[in-house]
Amino acid sequence: MLTTLSFVTLAISGIILFITPPGRIAHWTGWRFWGLTKTQWSSVHIWFALLFVVAGGAHIYYNWRPLLNYFQSRLTKKVSFRFEWIIALVVCLGAFVGTLAEIPPFSSFIAWDEEIKLSWVEPEEVAPIPHAELLSLAELATEASLELEVTLERLRKAGLNAQPDMKLRDIALKHNRKPYEILEIVKGN
Repeated sequence: MLTTLSFVTLAISGIILFITPPGRIAHWTGWRFWGLTKTQWSSVHIWFALLFVVAGGAHIYYNWRPLLNYFQSRLTKKVSFRFEWIIALVVCLGAFVGTLAEIPPFSSFIAWDEEIKLSWVEPEEVAPIPHAELLSLAELATEASLELEVTLERLRKAGLNAQPDMKLRDIALKHNRKPYEILEIVKGN
């Protein structure tokens, strides 16, 4: 049951991660799906992959004999290759090589993934600096050629408490805003 549930969660989180916008956009815009951020979905995916591997390992351990029987000929009781093994190996190798060689349909699928990810992007929501949400107010003021005191005053007038060493992301989370909204306030828009 653990193997099945972790597999289902892996599949769902994998599909969601497939459609999420790039990290710089997801973090800047406060993107969420079913209430979870991209980082949270990624964490869920990683932990359920670990659960799947552990549960799969336990399954192999407790079912070792039946699994070995699958590799033996029913007549001779010796190891024998089955046709479906060759098919599985060819499909996996084909997918691996096709992906690395960037040939259709593998390259088309990856290009489609990029189109989906970029469809979330609104021009006004693009960060002026990559990963601007990770900058402190002082760093943002320097990078965006803003005066720090003016920046702090604009935030205070908007009812937001912030210190120069606070990251834009943390200010946004504290005040239930998105990082790009904080920047708009700072810029006086």
